[in-house]
Amino acid sequence: MRYAALDIGSNTFLLTIGEKKENGSWAVLSDQIEYVRLGQDLEKSKNFHPEALLRAEKAFASFSNKCVQYNVKKIIALATSAARDAKNSQELINLAKKYGFELQIISGEKEAELTYLGSRFFNQPNGYQWVIDIGGGSTEVILGLEDKIINRCSFDLGCVRLTERWNLGYPVQNLQLEKAIHLLNEEFKVLFKTFPQFDKANILAVAGTPVEALRILKHPHFSLEEIEGQKVTLSDLKSLVKIVSNNSSTELTQKYGTPQGRGDVLLVGLLILIVFLGVTQNEFLTVSRGGIRFGALDFLSRN
Repeated sequence: MRYAALDIGSNTFLLTIGEKKENGSWAVLSDQIEYVRLGQDLEKSKNFHPEALLRAEKAFASFSNKCVQYNVKKIIALATSAARDAKNSQELINLAKKYGFELQIISGEKEAELTYLGSRFFNQPNGYQWVIDIGGGSTEVILGLEDKIINRCSFDLGCVRLTERWNLGYPVQNLQLEKAIHLLNEEFKVLFKTFPQFDKANILAVAGTPVEALRILKHPHFSLEEIEGQKVTLSDLKSLVKIVSNNSSTELTQKYGTPQGRGDVLLVGLLILIVFLGVTQNEFLTVSRGGIRFGALDFLSRN
């Protein structure tokens, strides 16, 4: 049977179509990304920008055609941080319905749960595991032991939100970087008071920031299918900060193939990962293709 999951985020809209086999295994048939920037100016206006809604409609139309093409039988569509914040979120719900999607706005806690489930879609690591998912509007952090969630938290520190708030230009000055790292450290210190500490918990990073980090590190020898389980070290991330802070988004696209819509918010995502490694006392993280949409696929197939 074929299932589809939509992840409607503050920066990207993602559609994954999968087929579940009789033995319980999955075949991913299509994995599509659209850079919508739904969170454009949202922190200031508290409403979706009209241009963002136009981009959203275009993405919904494309996703609808893809679901018809693959003869999808069951669909789940989930909206996260931007939709939670927007006063006019009903406009987004109506747009989705126009193209056949019953959009659900989920809580940060539910987002974290599905993120953890999705992080185990391709591999099931043993032992304690931190999972971090940096979105456009929020970042989800989950601590788990194999298939059990110990604690989870969602907080409003997304790469689109903070890039707009801090107004980072290029090249980014060292003082700006130091201030950003200080602010993130203060946020994480408060956050981790709610988490038990596990010295041997590894970090699994999902979503666009760690994937793009690998793209730049491996360029041009990069395949999306090869990223699962690859390591990115603290040293790698610091080297990437030097590259990204000294190149505009256009230059990142020209030199490294970074997608338009990713380059201008990548720096903040890298800084979040660096600070997270420091707080958890880790020297590296493991990258996964998994995320909310894969967790949602698994959830949909069981219900």
